[in-house]
Amino acid sequence: MKRFKRELRIAAALVAIALVAAAIYVEIRYALIRTSPRVDLAGLADDPSIIAVINPALALEQIRPLITERAGFPVPDWIVRRVLPYEATVVTISNYDDDEIDLTLFLNLRRFGPAIERQVNAAGLRQIVPEIHWNQDGLVEISPGVLSAAGSVPMEPEAQEAAWFLWSQKFKPTSMPFQGTHFIEVVMDNRDGGAYLAVASILQAFDISLDKSQTDISLSSLKFVTKARMYVDITPADLLLCHLAIEVRPDTVNRLGVINLKVGIDELMSQWGETLSKEHGLTLEGKSSWNDNVMLFNYRLKSAGKALQLALNGELF
Repeated sequence: MKRFKRELRIAAALVAIALVAAAIYVEIRYALIRTSPRVDLAGLADDPSIIAVINPALALEQIRPLITERAGFPVPDWIVRRVLPYEATVVTISNYDDDEIDLTLFLNLRRFGPAIERQVNAAGLRQIVPEIHWNQDGLVEISPGVLSAAGSVPMEPEAQEAAWFLWSQKFKPTSMPFQGTHFIEVVMDNRDGGAYLAVASILQAFDISLDKSQTDISLSSLKFVTKARMYVDITPADLLLCHLAIEVRPDTVNRLGVINLKVGIDELMSQWGETLSKEHGLTLEGKSSWNDNVMLFNYRLKSAGKALQLALNGELF
């Protein structure tokens, strides 16, 4: 009997060791057990021109059915909450030494960091988004739960030339504050022309061309813009709220380029609203206004969940 008890204790110890070893292996390979820390991704880049952040947890009620639909079976709420990423961030920086716009993608994950890193790199970022010149390292883990991928696009020549003439490239403003409390938030810093140059270069990389009149209007308008901030929120009533604030130099409020910019955005939102109503049965409501030298655009879209589904399918715009 004593021998049996001794062998039973040894077997139990071996099982415990095996379970611990299995847990360590799963944690190392999949980061499944422990929750990774939340990191301020917006603070990882110096002198950014554009910062765009998505915080999925602030649209949990709309995202959950989308996950269930794609999975093909009901996904419990507690699983969604445990695996949903903290946030995803894209940052652009003007690299005048190499005539490039540097883009960096950051992902702050609660779990599954190593698995996602392997899957994305197996597929290849250059195959997923070939318009961007990705670094050979692909997606890499820079700290627990934080994945990063760096790439670039060439500077658009005409925009680069305009930036040199219209803005002082020696000007190094302090970074604009980032709230980080919205489902989607985009901050554009154009005090040195960086945001204008980044947008023009990205449009070129993705082969999105503007006609001459659009180009002339955008340049004549954006040279007066200093900052822009957009955020999107989703309410418990399933409304998608969009707020855009564009700050121009105080002495340029009545300039033709600034007026053209405001009128152009108003017309764009009106046309988009007609398209959403006609093709998808969605209602877009809102208006624009001035607050001193800041033009404000506030809109709301009913059926936020349906809008997110259309966005995932590439049909929202």
